[in-house]
Amino acid sequence: MRRSLAILGALAATAGCGHELPVDREPPPRQLLPAERAVGEALARLREDPENLRLRLAYAEELRAAGASGRAEREYRAVLRRHPEHTASRCALAEILRYAGRPGAAERQARLAARGAPRSALACDRLGRALLALGRKREAEEAFLRAVELDPMAAAARLDLGRLLFESGRYDAAEREMATLARAQPANPQAFHNLALIRLARADLAGARRAITQLIGLTPRRPKVWLLAGRLAEAEGDARRARRAYKRALALDPGHEEARACLARLRGRPEPADSE
Repeated sequence: MRRSLAILGALAATAGCGHELPVDREPPPRQLLPAERAVGEALARLREDPENLRLRLAYAEELRAAGASGRAEREYRAVLRRHPEHTASRCALAEILRYAGRPGAAERQARLAARGAPRSALACDRLGRALLALGRKREAEEAFLRAVELDPMAAAARLDLGRLLFESGRYDAAEREMATLARAQPANPQAFHNLALIRLARADLAGARRAITQLIGLTPRRPKVWLLAGRLAEAEGDARRARRAYKRALALDPGHEEARACLARLRGRPEPADSE
């Protein structure tokens, strides 16, 4: 009983240190100069053949990657005026609208995509994301379930479903989804990251350790990996190992606020004499 309470206390203390499953967010823009160059090159190719759908889509994707969401939205709408059945463009437009804080418009686009391609796992997943942004969790879960039913290898949909289940407190179901994805895609770091978080929340420290070991092997230079390693060490009562992990995260990203906060919280905590 004392051990369980200690584990729960450690998890509560690290609530601000990466405890939540990662929320899907817009990818950060690329560095300015490479992004400008990529956009310029895509535009130059498009100008040589303005009717080429593949080139226009490539240009829209470069705009989106560069953070020029407004211009990307215009390009996708231009494609859809000529090719209203183009599912990938409509799904991309739904994502842009969701990131822009327009979930209602995103839902409309995702529903059009799902209606036009009822067997598209991508369209179902994008619909689920829009519904989740609108707070309609039950409908979102149904959309995610439909997506993984259509394509059991749809990683984005399974990650979205696992996150929703985790946040609603259904840890068993969330762990099953992430374990299924990890088995199917053993090189997918997000699957192991989420699996480790779920197991930490369940105080399954041995299971969390296995997932974190796999994750370190896949992405040893990502700070969030070492945040997880630090949380595991804290849950196991090893403050010294936790400090080393948080310092490793800070060495990889000196501006990482979560790692800095975790280290500050550990300051002054005694270290076991037998810890390494």
